[in-house]
Amino acid sequence: MEHGGADGGGEPGKAMGQHMMRERHQRTLWVNFAAMALGLWLASSPWLVAERDLRLSVSNVVSGALIIVFGGLSLSPDRGWARWANCFVGIWLLVAPLVFWAPTAVAYATNSFIGAWIIALSILIPGAGDADDEWTRHTARLVVQPVELIAARARDRS
Repeated sequence: MEHGGADGGGEPGKAMGQHMMRERHQRTLWVNFAAMALGLWLASSPWLVAERDLRLSVSNVVSGALIIVFGGLSLSPDRGWARWANCFVGIWLLVAPLVFWAPTAVAYATNSFIGAWIIALSILIPGAGDADDEWTRHTARLVVQPVELIAARARDRS
C-alpha cells in the first residue's frame, strides 16, 4: 500500500499548501511596492539631500536600483530568492555609511532608515506566518499614512 506517492494521497495536500502560499503572497504584495518606492527614494537621495561623498552616492544609486529590480522580481511567488537578495541589500545599507565614512548625519540616517525598512519589508513581514493578517494591516498603515500625509501637504502647498 502506497502513501503520499505521485498518485497517492500526498498531491491534494501539496496543492492546498501551494494555494495557501499563493494566497499569502497576494496578501503581502504591497510590501514589494513599498520596497520599490524606498528604492526609488534611495536612488534619488544623492540629489535630494545633496550628498557630498561620491562613493556613498554611487552605492545608494546602485542599491536603490537593485531594490527596485528585486522588488519587481518578488512580485512573482516563484522568485522567493529575490526577497532574500533585497534583505542583503538592506544589510549592506546599514553597513555602507560606516564603510564609506558618511560625511553627514542625513546620509547615515537615510541609509539606516531605508536599510531597516527593506529588511522588514523583504523577509520579516511576508514571513510572519498565518497570524500575519493583523500585522500586515497594521504595518501597511504605518507605511501608507505618512505617504498620504506628505501627499496632502504637497497638494496644500500647490
